[in-house]
Amino acid sequence: MKNVIDSPLTMSIKNYGINQVNADLIGIANIERFEHAPLKMSPQGIMPTAKSVIVMAIHHPDANIELDGLTHPQDKDGPYRIQGVMNERLDEMSFRMANFIEAKGYTAVPITSSNIWRYKGYKDLKENFAPDVSHMHMAVAAGLADFGINGLAITPEYGARNRFVTIITDAELSITPLLEPGSVCDNCRLCVKQCMTNALDTEIDGWNIIEIEDKKYRYLNKNLWRCSWAEHFQLDLDLDLPAVVNEQTIVETAECHGTRGQEMGSCLRYCVPKPLRYFDKSYTNAPRRKKLSVQSATMLDRRMYDTMITDASNHQIETVLVSDAAELNKLGIDITQYLPDGKVAIVVGIQTRKPYLDDLELNPQLSPGYGRTVEYRTFQAAYDMSRTLERFGFSALTLSHFPEAKLIAEVKNIESGKRLAAQVLLTNAPLAATGLVLPDSPVNKTKNIADFTREILNALGETEVNLVGIATAAVFDEVAEQLKPYYDGEKTFIAKDQADRFHHYDAEIVEKNNGVWRPEDYVKGAKSVIVLGVKIPHGSLETAARNPAEAVGSLMLSAFEANRQLKILAYKTSKILENAGYSAEYTHDLLGTASFNNGPQGETNDIFSNKFAAVAAGLGRISKCGFVVNKEYGANIRYVAIVTDAELEYDNITQDKTLTDACDNCELCLKACKTNAFEQPIEIKIGEVVENFQTIKRVNCDWAKRHSLIGASGNEFQGWNVDVAVPEVITKENLKAAMENIPAVIKFRPCNMEMCAMVCPYTRTQE
Repeated sequence: MKNVIDSPLTMSIKNYGINQVNADLIGIANIERFEHAPLKMSPQGIMPTAKSVIVMAIHHPDANIELDGLTHPQDKDGPYRIQGVMNERLDEMSFRMANFIEAKGYTAVPITSSNIWRYKGYKDLKENFAPDVSHMHMAVAAGLADFGINGLAITPEYGARNRFVTIITDAELSITPLLEPGSVCDNCRLCVKQCMTNALDTEIDGWNIIEIEDKKYRYLNKNLWRCSWAEHFQLDLDLDLPAVVNEQTIVETAECHGTRGQEMGSCLRYCVPKPLRYFDKSYTNAPRRKKLSVQSATMLDRRMYDTMITDASNHQIETVLVSDAAELNKLGIDITQYLPDGKVAIVVGIQTRKPYLDDLELNPQLSPGYGRTVEYRTFQAAYDMSRTLERFGFSALTLSHFPEAKLIAEVKNIESGKRLAAQVLLTNAPLAATGLVLPDSPVNKTKNIADFTREILNALGETEVNLVGIATAAVFDEVAEQLKPYYDGEKTFIAKDQADRFHHYDAEIVEKNNGVWRPEDYVKGAKSVIVLGVKIPHGSLETAARNPAEAVGSLMLSAFEANRQLKILAYKTSKILENAGYSAEYTHDLLGTASFNNGPQGETNDIFSNKFAAVAAGLGRISKCGFVVNKEYGANIRYVAIVTDAELEYDNITQDKTLTDACDNCELCLKACKTNAFEQPIEIKIGEVVENFQTIKRVNCDWAKRHSLIGASGNEFQGWNVDVAVPEVITKENLKAAMENIPAVIKFRPCNMEMCAMVCPYTRTQE
């Protein structure tokens, strides 16, 4: 294939992937390259109108791979935990890229990085552990990788030390040339030798042959149950594995012996392309990877330092601390026990005013997930900085647990009275010891209301927020009073599985009485509520559980990621307000009238969350079944509310009733509900606008979307065989009994849709 200049659209997508979401590699395939793929796990099966597939890669920092698993692949809490950070990053990249493409007028379907599989096939799909699409196959088809004999997609730059993510689109893009089969894997067979489950030489059924254009790639056709013994199911590698490993033996072993912990994948750890592979037994027992750049030992490229500070700033890091060997020695800290050639420790931190934990456990309304948001930002900053160091030729190790980090921060005279949420990375780069506090937002409390509001909006304009509206806090007191008869004291159930993973479900049911909240419950003297909206890619909704693939993974990813991006935006907005001297708290459910969807990444606020806040901020009207319809995005948007005592300029509540005209003679949403959750129509006045919608009995609605008991809500498309009719009266006892039907092996990967939204023309096209 001749080299051609990429089209302008392709160039803009690559620029966004490399410079905005920080991909290490990006490749593109046309849809024709997937003509031989099984339809139910192919791009065209998910999106029949697809023309292109975009694949982005990020790589594992070498030291994280080379220095974990030194004594055993199941060592606890090792640096291989970076893979979880990478998965979260890939999900963010996929989601943001899809929205970027849709902003250009095309449709895009983001695919999750991992953790959504059909364990035992689905209908005519016979493959076990089948994802919506295989990112490894996508990476090969997009010209980024060759297949190793182990089935991993290995790149010339990083070998197997990559993870990939995929976006499917109807945009026609310039394609990346394919790599030649066998051009990266030299058949060294280190992966076969090191595999402790013998997955690469036991229960092998020939070769998988993959045809793409005129090329044929191949890898060993292994038993994925055996391969997943420890890597996924966390079973002890020191046990004698059965001659045949399947679902039954997995469950029996888990119940008999319990779990030990996730395996550091040996096939990945030992797989480095021959031109980059070398050995240093004094450093590690695995092959090392030669860096693509070599740095001078006497002079640092100043771009590296500036790039690292930019990495930190992009993740809202406030403090960067560099401690050199002399300073570390004075503190009695020897970082060479973690990184053998380590010279410097870099701490990235955020000053927090809250306990460093997930606030959802303390208070389901108040700044939900504050601790996780801070953790996500610090981990991602440390990860990006480690990649920058590697690009400039240095070693870098990002650690999940480094107890000395707090000591370093204290010695560096971090502001007392505030807790430093910190992550650390170690490097052999000869950086000078320093402490750096990154500049806060310049917003000034002394400015007048109009200027202050404009500065906040300008700051948000530099982000990827889709909607911003501001309401007076006073309006919510009136709304709360109207809602009390319907929601105050309403009973809901929280179910927690007391059993270990891969054991039969053992539900503990906690009963909760809900209340109606007001802005004053968040911030004393509350005056304003800022409402932010982030859209879900239309492609995620348009393709969910339909088309030949009948896949739901993209919707699960997008619903979760929209909420995560809202947390990040709300955190940023809160910091702007706090730095200007105001108080601020954020919430996904301002008045406390909504609930949650249960998905593979955990519970996510549902489509009904913050509907009153969105209307009060002028962002839409409420549909018949109770979610917000926006003029530009329909129902495909989620909202977060920031409550503050700052006085701001307020947006007008929209009077445009035509936004929900389609609801007048439509009852698709009411008929789609399989839990009898819709109770009665009510009328609520928000400012001067009167909204009419159905109230929802949350305990019934939760039966499907929160407790995963109605197959049609999503799990049947993943191969679950669970469909329990909702009883006339739901009790703790019958809910517990119903949840015992949830399958042991896949119970922690639920995929639940909100069917009232799926049948709504404001969500997606309806036949």
